[in-house]
Amino acid sequence: MLTLPFTQVLQGVLKRRIFKNFLSLTFYQIANYIFPLVTIPYLSRVLGAEKFGLVMFAHSLILYFNILTDYGFNLSAVREIAVHADNNKKIWEIFNSVVLIKLAFVILTFFILLFLISFFDKFNADYKVYLFAFPAVLGQSLFPIWFFQGMQQMKYITYFSIITKLTYIVLIFTFVKNSSDYLLVPLFNSVSAIGSGVLTFLISVYNFKLKIYIPSFEKIKFYLIDGWYVFLSQVSMQLFNSANILLLGLLADNKSVAYFAGADKIIKAFNYLAVPIVNAIFPYVGGLFKRSKNEAFKFLKVIIRTFAPIFLTVSLFIFIFSEKICIVFLGEEFTNSSAVLRILSLVPFFVFMNNIFGTQILINLGCKRNYAMVFIISGVFNIVLIMLLVWKFKYIGVAISSFFAEFIVVSGMYYFAKKEGFKIL
Repeated sequence: MLTLPFTQVLQGVLKRRIFKNFLSLTFYQIANYIFPLVTIPYLSRVLGAEKFGLVMFAHSLILYFNILTDYGFNLSAVREIAVHADNNKKIWEIFNSVVLIKLAFVILTFFILLFLISFFDKFNADYKVYLFAFPAVLGQSLFPIWFFQGMQQMKYITYFSIITKLTYIVLIFTFVKNSSDYLLVPLFNSVSAIGSGVLTFLISVYNFKLKIYIPSFEKIKFYLIDGWYVFLSQVSMQLFNSANILLLGLLADNKSVAYFAGADKIIKAFNYLAVPIVNAIFPYVGGLFKRSKNEAFKFLKVIIRTFAPIFLTVSLFIFIFSEKICIVFLGEEFTNSSAVLRILSLVPFFVFMNNIFGTQILINLGCKRNYAMVFIISGVFNIVLIMLLVWKFKYIGVAISSFFAEFIVVSGMYYFAKKEGFKIL
């Protein structure tokens, strides 16, 4: 029972599939996010602030394309797969519908990229960077993490993520030697993404004996509608995520992008500590909500009491040692990034809490509209505040805006979670 002491609760959880899934997700996050961060200290020094900023700007554009192709399926499709895990025909329907929608969005985003390169000097001047970076969108669309997570079989994804990311690291350290090699960075990232996407797609089809076919228009329409509000929330989330770098690149210089992006990479590394926790418990919490809302709330309170102090400690560590972290991680040229890091030091704690209130509670309770509304409001607020601050304060202004946007998210998610009956105390 969830009323037992935490040690007994943990012992029970260890016996379940959720723990194995947690371990797989942890190693997946290390491979997908932490491994590439190994190259950041090297790239920031080898490329210099100017080219490093350009590469980060291109990467932020690709992240937007990935959000479009993901279309919220990393939450909505996970839920559908988890619910119908024992129904092969339903699994085939979900898999084929999601993959077809994703590939259609890949084609759409490629035409958007061609439009930007053709009609805007900012993109035309460095068009090779964007063309070399784009294949990563295709790789991401083929990468069926949503399927494996819903089936709670993350080990397959983890193995190949580790292999492909290690390949990326080796390629970077072997071939990128000076600032003139900056084009190799997006190219190698694309090679890694394509390799990982194709291999895991084939494994999902082979190991789970999936039947590939073109689903009916009605089925495709259903999954488009089902993922709509999650998609809106993900797009809005990027309004205070990738949009920060995108707007900096459009309204300021590449060095400002580099200073903010460097600190942002560090913050995201700490943010990702929460990802394996919240992703691993998501299907399990969904099952608890189906049985009893109170049971799910009790479990989530245990999670908060266990991990919230850890993330507060992490935030304090970032604030105190921000300058040393930037010098070690990015190099002497990036000491300006320490101010950004200090401003954003509470963000890892905010991200963990907003995942509990938003993903675990609102999404599992079907409150997708409220979930999306919070991100839309915070995203619009972030864009407006950036436009007011970036002209005078550049990367510092963007950091201030990003902090307040994150605060709005965690406050808004808790407000709606509380309306559903959840209270921290």
